[in-house]
Amino acid sequence: MRSETLLLVVDVQERLHPAMHEDLRASVESNLRIWAQAARALGIPVIASEQYPKGLGPTLPWLTEALGVTPMPKISFDALGDASIHQAIAATGRKTIIVAGEEAHICVWQTARAIQASGRKALVLKDAIASRTKANWEVGLELIRGSGATITSTEAALFDLLGAGGTDEFKAISKLIR
Repeated sequence: MRSETLLLVVDVQERLHPAMHEDLRASVESNLRIWAQAARALGIPVIASEQYPKGLGPTLPWLTEALGVTPMPKISFDALGDASIHQAIAATGRKTIIVAGEEAHICVWQTARAIQASGRKALVLKDAIASRTKANWEVGLELIRGSGATITSTEAALFDLLGAGGTDEFKAISKLIR
């Protein structure tokens, strides 16, 4: 599965992120720190999007640095609605897209729906997505589930990617989630 997987980080930006519900914001931050390291350890490509960066600012600097990618700007709420992002995903040949980011009920949901409609599989990280309110986050989870995407968690997805213990990768990932 690892060779078919890509991490897509949606719109974790300077002017948007502080508006997220405090508990959800903290969860997004801690889990994206884990994913930044895990993606490198597991050889999973990463793509990041920025919703209208002129208005919402750039991706959080620490996240851009941790992910090691240049975020791709978009104006479409659905990341695949932007031709350059869609092409970047298609160019990887990956069919399973792990999705994290903001906001759960808008850009994350619409992106998950588009991934599913494209014939790929969206795995959305419940503990790495946020909205400004918990109510909208919960609506987002319902919409995501309704789109056919799978809702998972950082730990569940990482151990699924590992498949087995006893490897150097397992040891590295285990240290990240402790």
